[in-house]
Amino acid sequence: DIHYKGGAQLSANLSWSSYMLCYSSRPPDPALVGERWRGMWLNRLEHEPLLLATWLKHQSRDAYWRHGSVCEDYAAIEVPVLAIGGWGDGYKNAPAALVENLKGPVKAITGPWIHKYPHFAWPKPRADFHAEAIRWWDRWLKGVENGVEELPAYRVYITENIRPSHQRDFDPGRWVAEALWPSPAIEPVSFALTSDGGLTRGAAAPAKVSVKSPQDCGVMSGEYFTLSRIGDLPADQRSDDAGSLVFETEALAGPIEILGRPVLSLRVAIDAPMGNLIARLVDVLPDGPAHRVSYGVLNLSHRENQENPKPMQPGKYETVSIILDECGHRFLPGHRLRLSVSTAYWPLVLPPPTAVTAMIETGNLQLPVRKGGDRIDVPEPANPDPLPKYRQLTLENTRRWIERDLTTGLTHYRLIDDSGETEIAAADGLIAREVREEHYTIDPTNPLSAVSECRWTMTRRRGDWSVRTESTTRLTADATHFHIAAQMKACEGETEVFAREWLESIPRA
Repeated sequence: DIHYKGGAQLSANLSWSSYMLCYSSRPPDPALVGERWRGMWLNRLEHEPLLLATWLKHQSRDAYWRHGSVCEDYAAIEVPVLAIGGWGDGYKNAPAALVENLKGPVKAITGPWIHKYPHFAWPKPRADFHAEAIRWWDRWLKGVENGVEELPAYRVYITENIRPSHQRDFDPGRWVAEALWPSPAIEPVSFALTSDGGLTRGAAAPAKVSVKSPQDCGVMSGEYFTLSRIGDLPADQRSDDAGSLVFETEALAGPIEILGRPVLSLRVAIDAPMGNLIARLVDVLPDGPAHRVSYGVLNLSHRENQENPKPMQPGKYETVSIILDECGHRFLPGHRLRLSVSTAYWPLVLPPPTAVTAMIETGNLQLPVRKGGDRIDVPEPANPDPLPKYRQLTLENTRRWIERDLTTGLTHYRLIDDSGETEIAAADGLIAREVREEHYTIDPTNPLSAVSECRWTMTRRRGDWSVRTESTTRLTADATHFHIAAQMKACEGETEVFAREWLESIPRA
């Protein structure tokens, strides 16, 4: 669940660490362990780790990360695999990679979904997860001859004509199937970057352009892990494009359908040893809204490999590649295909030590263009959620907002996710509530001004029994170190039973 995307530090790591500090410091349930619960709880609290500090101590792809990565040895996986993912999720690259690399029985499904099971995920259309899973298990666990071996290797939802908004209930598009993956129906098509901001098929004169993005470029990025359809998905990209280099086609005369991972190759120099490059593939609708189809991130110190980062030599041009995320999308006639390149993508990506200028000499965008107007049927669930419903006792609340303080010059990105009080076990009356509050602040001219704060509060109660755990994590950085300040507190009723603080400074790699 912890990631350095393209070698760059993600704010999702801070959020997840603070979540786990609160989540795993909750007590055992007395209904399950009896009177031992308090002693077990105190022992747990005494040994609670600060995970963010551990993750920050491994800023390259060392043995700490490799031991849990299936890509280190695909041949080790011999069981049949059905991989399911969503275009709105942080794990969108895994299904296609598994189908391509595993040797045993393997199939994949990718829909338009956020980080939720497809029978209740957003945006719609949904898919019948239970039917898919049971059919798979019947074949490989029970030996039922039901033909799952004959399913296409990769079933995907190709989106089109999405109007970016803060809440997406349904994404237009269609389901398609690839019998084999990689597919012979997909061919790489190259678009050159031109000095006048164009994207043109074939070769073009050197671009010779530069970009130094404001540090708050990226506020429309959405969440890395999208748990809600409200505010978590990327919004209209036009404000982020204003802080980026933009390369764009003319209005398309015919459709362009892609499936796979776009690749951007650049000959680039920066004016500092460390810096990030972010590339976004955007569908521009005829009336202007800009929908992010895919994006990629590269910490330029990781340009050669993730294991041994090497600083850039300021002013020296090198050829680098940014592999964008897996995507399936159809750009319609009249739309424009846009590539946006920036040196910042905050708060999703935390900034490097300096505000760099990137000088681009030449560039080429390679798209995985798919042929075919086919369509398949992927049934929606007859019963979207067969599990018992939680009883909502108080209203939930989800908010995302951006503030630009015109007196201080600071940009603030804030979010609140409040589950409300929910009866999660009607049989024994267990009631839960979880509240997440995050606040990111930055001066658009100064990457070292970034302050990231995350607070979680979790309560559980039943009758006279009531417990609460709280965690707060604050991350800042200077030119040489990350600085973490964290607190964790546990209460029984209104009585504090445990509290702890952490202060750590970790060298930047």
